[in-house]
Amino acid sequence: MIVGLFPELLAPGGVQRAGRHIGAVLAQFADETRQLVRLLSLKDPHGANEFRLGSQRVTFWGAGGSKIRFVAEALRERGKARVVLAAHPNLTPVAWALKAGSGCARAAVVAHGIDVWEPLPLLRRRALRRMDFVLAPSVDTAEKVVQKQGVLPAKVRQLAWGLDPEFFAATKNNPAPRRPRSFPPGRVVLAVARLVASERYKGIDELIQALPRLVPAIPNLHLVVVGDGDDRARLEQVAASAGVRDRAVFLGALEREDLITCYRHADVFALP
Repeated sequence: MIVGLFPELLAPGGVQRAGRHIGAVLAQFADETRQLVRLLSLKDPHGANEFRLGSQRVTFWGAGGSKIRFVAEALRERGKARVVLAAHPNLTPVAWALKAGSGCARAAVVAHGIDVWEPLPLLRRRALRRMDFVLAPSVDTAEKVVQKQGVLPAKVRQLAWGLDPEFFAATKNNPAPRRPRSFPPGRVVLAVARLVASERYKGIDELIQALPRLVPAIPNLHLVVVGDGDDRARLEQVAASAGVRDRAVFLGALEREDLITCYRHADVFALP
């Protein structure tokens, strides 16, 4: 049996989107190799759930936010799991328990970025070091797994996240769709992120503050920010204080089709 452990699958967000990709790949691999697969999610509604990725429908079980329920359901697969994948470092202790209880199971964990930039709590860090593999989407994150978490370099694999099949297909359509409303003309730097105070490390401030130095060389330059949250008002004020209120365009949260169109019309994507 293949067991996938996920923090959340149905909500918006980069970690959730990467999780859906991973879940779909695990389900497809299990089908091709005629194995059973169980996908378990901590935060999604309790019971049976599903998501779609392209033409693929993927079913999974949700714990409704209950850590006790999630761990208990995962431990039901002890002795049956041959492959265990935790889609976030916070779930590594559960993956280790499954690996230890299944004897020959192979276990891997996915790191995303900031989740491994600083040393994890002791239990998670020890469990991470006992995984067979740690997957990281970039060179920098792979290095942090070694330097900050003490994982042996031979266990770390760099694996860039992929695009949704639907996203990839949409970007190949010609001609490009009309720009979304309020999308500015000229040269555009695009940033896409949740605009919440806890994610200021993504650097939208830096992009705004760079505009005054770039505009003299690129007079028709705009920064387009897609996303919403409790930090948006502050970022808009940062733009006003920097004298680039008319250059920093905040589009808010967009539907998927409009977001894809923004990517197609942008000259540069930046997320410091």
